[in-house]
Amino acid sequence: MLARYVVVFFTLCFSLAVSASKHVTVLGLGAVVENNVSDARQLAIEDAKRVAIEQLFGSYISARTETQSFMLASEKIYSTSKGRIDRFDILEESMFDESTYQVRITAFIDDHSLLSNIDEQLSKYNWLKKPRILLNPSSVNTVGGQTNNDVLSGAFNSALSKYLRQAGFTVLNSQSHGKINPTFTLDTGLDVLIQKSDYQGLNIMTNELIANAQLTAPQAGIVVSSASESAKKAGSNSLTTLRKLSDALAQRITQRIVIDTKSAWLIDNSQPVMLSILASPEQANVIVEALQQRVVGLSGFTIESSEQKNTSLLVQYKGWPEQLFDQLQLLSQQPTMPFSIESVQGATISLITK
Repeated sequence: MLARYVVVFFTLCFSLAVSASKHVTVLGLGAVVENNVSDARQLAIEDAKRVAIEQLFGSYISARTETQSFMLASEKIYSTSKGRIDRFDILEESMFDESTYQVRITAFIDDHSLLSNIDEQLSKYNWLKKPRILLNPSSVNTVGGQTNNDVLSGAFNSALSKYLRQAGFTVLNSQSHGKINPTFTLDTGLDVLIQKSDYQGLNIMTNELIANAQLTAPQAGIVVSSASESAKKAGSNSLTTLRKLSDALAQRITQRIVIDTKSAWLIDNSQPVMLSILASPEQANVIVEALQQRVVGLSGFTIESSEQKNTSLLVQYKGWPEQLFDQLQLLSQQPTMPFSIESVQGATISLITK
């Protein structure tokens, strides 16, 4: 049994050394016009290439676009990627019927050669999905007067959530995220300063609000965005005035987060993700091969641990973990894929054999 396990473990290690090239077997069709079979054959090959790119990159693109823009993104990217097949092997070809020629090919694509172009297109047209953010309740510290801290905290968090959603983020709270944990955690704090003064016999109330925010990737311990914004305004009703100020500060902090997360993506859009494969070594090997062949954007497969029923792989993914989750979820629905998703906890995704 030990020798058998060692052989399987070696096979798994060997599979991780395979090139980043992806491949897929597809069927292409070409119309026969005026009995010109030669042209129909070439059309079938080109159709197969297009289908290959669509099958390999379709889930990758879908994981980065909203539903309404997926088709537009696909059309632009497939048109710019036309003919970008590294090589292909013709497996079989024949007349499908009297007016159609068919060619079945296995197409090989180096995803790195296309990803830069695809990411550039997606970024240019703002089709990159934003990551999920867990928004924690804001703490409030008041000096010099009295106000309802709970009401102010709720108003600020509500405004911040609204503007983050408008910017494209999915905002969760501690009760709503369930088994799919977000990539980022947003912690905020409010400092309130209320000052009373007399001016020509009039009592003036000056209300100042300072909002601090820190966006972190908790598993990696990385601070992606940090902001501190302040505003002040005179008003006899401090709570009403501060609530108005909180809305303005929430909008400015959201702008900062949008800029910083986009900068983080453009500087290094490869994120570390842990894949936990809940399967025997033999089944894990099949899943790893499927991931290497069909999941675009994965690289740097490294075995962190391997047990009889659990193999942990550290990979680099060109995107947020939620995007990898979306991509894997789409692929797992295909009957030929050997895995399904068991759970997602931040940057750790657990797969299980079907």
